[in-house]
Order: sequence, then C-alpha cells, then structure tokens
Amino acid sequence: MQECEKKNFWRNLDLVKDHLLLDDLQFAQYLGVSSTYLIKRKCENKLLDLSCIGELSEKINVHLEDLFSNNFKLNASFVNDIYKMNLDSRYTIATNSKTRPIANILSYLEKNVSLRAKLNILRKFQITEEFIYNDH
Repeated sequence: MQECEKKNFWRNLDLVKDHLLLDDLQFAQYLGVSSTYLIKRKCENKLLDLSCIGELSEKINVHLEDLFSNNFKLNASFVNDIYKMNLDSRYTIATNSKTRPIANILSYLEKNVSLRAKLNILRKFQITEEFIYNDH
C-alpha cells in the first residue's frame, strides 16, 4: 500500500468522523475498536483491520476502495440518514404537526419578548390562539 493511499484513508476517516460529529473515543466505538488502537494506528500511519474497514464501508454505504480515494465523497443517502439519526428528539416533536412549531415560536415570543408581541403576530396573520393550540 502506498503512503499517499494511507494518507487518503486517514483523511477520509477524519471526514467521516467530522461528519458524524464524533470525537476520537466516540468514533472508535462507532468503528468497534478501542480508542488506543485507533489513535495508535493513525499515529503510525497504518491501516485498520480489513474487517473494520469493510464494516465501515457498509455503514456509510461506500465501496471499500473509495476510502482510499483522493476525491472521496460521502454517499448522499448516508449524509441524509445521519442527520435523521442524530437529530435530537426535542427537534422531532413537531415533525408531523403543522401548528406545533408556530405554537413554540409564539411561546418563545411571549416568554422572551412580551405578550404584546405575541398578540401582534396573531393579529397580523388573523389567527386565534385556539387555532394554534388545537391539535390538528
């Protein structure tokens, strides 16, 4: 294996790690290896075990050889799936509601600005609080 391919490999692994928003310890857990093993291999510029690399390529839905490529790009479906998986539950509460986000905004206005600001918004859009807080 050439040195440039090893550099590409570690650079591409860093891209994946950064995309997942993981630190070294979390990324090692994601790979199923110990953090000391991961850091040691990276410092020595040695590859991970082939089984580990194979599992990673399956997880991120890329061909094994792509991890050694100079122009590595993450698979679009992996990118979208990761954002769905990592989205905190407090942000997914309103995914099936049309009015819950509006109610949250109005609640924020009332708490942090004033009741008058909230009422002005309701008047501007000619809606009532009952409409907003009624589950649709």
